[in-house]
Amino acid sequence: MNKYVAALFMSLFFIGLSCAEIELPWPEAKITVKVIGEDNIAISNAMVHVGFRQGGNAWVGERKGQVFHGISDTNGCYTASARSEMSMGGSVEKSGYYRSFFEYSFTGNYQVIKSWQPWNPTLYIVLRKIVNPIPMYKKHIPIESEIPVADSPVGYDLMIGDWVTPYGKGQVADFVFKVKRRVASWKDFETHLSLVFTNIMDGIQPVGEVSSRGSVFRLPRTAPENSYQPEWTNSIGNIGGKGYFQTQAEDCPGYFFRVRSVIDKNGKLVHALYGKIKGTVRFDARDSKTAHIAFTYYLNPTPNDRNMEFDPKRNLFKNLKSTEEVREP
Repeated sequence: MNKYVAALFMSLFFIGLSCAEIELPWPEAKITVKVIGEDNIAISNAMVHVGFRQGGNAWVGERKGQVFHGISDTNGCYTASARSEMSMGGSVEKSGYYRSFFEYSFTGNYQVIKSWQPWNPTLYIVLRKIVNPIPMYKKHIPIESEIPVADSPVGYDLMIGDWVTPYGKGQVADFVFKVKRRVASWKDFETHLSLVFTNIMDGIQPVGEVSSRGSVFRLPRTAPENSYQPEWTNSIGNIGGKGYFQTQAEDCPGYFFRVRSVIDKNGKLVHALYGKIKGTVRFDARDSKTAHIAFTYYLNPTPNDRNMEFDPKRNLFKNLKSTEEVREP
């Protein structure tokens, strides 16, 4: 049970959480978690963890609250109540499914009846099945990483996990980055980043909306077959201190990409590798001679296989640094 509690604490930012009953001035709160599958059918016998925040100072490690654990019934429901701040949260898990996290904020006025409103709302939490996880190349490029050169294209080898020679050990330029920068100060700068590809049918496309935001496995299981674009660009800056801007959404759930494409004499795709980027590509040139860059990618090594369900126990990269490891599917 300890690992479940630890995961819950992380999701709620509970630091030094106490599970003892504490008399506090917070109003009473009650909530029902209803666990369902991707088919909207109720899931029974799932382990539900519900945490209520009860004050304290998180900055000095004195967060307080109560955590409850229970099993969803035949209708997929589990109910818990306690005194609470306006926001609370928890997690749900079951063997054969990916864990899901949730947070909730009460919105109604509590001063008249001394309880948070709405009283006992039902939160629908989706558990996604573990279907066909496979070995993949998976790596996180931490933000302290730098693009080797500015104003010139430079390739990155996804299978080697490094920049191409002469800047690293890579041999195939799967991703080709180019950064343009102007940095006068921290409040007066512009940085433009482009990502292009080596082959005609290579490309990238955004994932779009995802229905299972709380799941540790958020993105679709299968990469699209078509609609890959040959270039991705993003710009950030604050020109003369007039306000920060960014041309691509910072909260993008992710991207699918296709690389190492081979076509036949008729222009038909016969070979390609598919992968995904979880979240967005972050970059910043203000504290670099070129630009810092960060992103997390997964690459399926099997040609023409569009399965994007990664098995965290079978990363094809070995001996990664701790800052490069990501254990989520």
